[in-house]
Amino acid sequence: MERQTRETSSLLIVRHPDGGFRRFELGVAGRGIITADGVEQATVDQGDGIVELSVGADRYRLPVAE
Repeated sequence: MERQTRETSSLLIVRHPDGGFRRFELGVAGRGIITADGVEQATVDQGDGIVELSVGADRYRLPVAE
């Protein structure tokens, strides 16, 4: 995972072993986290200390930032 900060947004990039990746925009008002590009939108579920993201066939379990 890699985090990038821009002037107006913060991005999280999750890289796959096959070279692919997904980009998520963090801190979006009213939504929290969304896909930063592409047509498919992320489904977000919060658990105990984790956030579960689903985009298409991809699934991610990320620790909650404090």
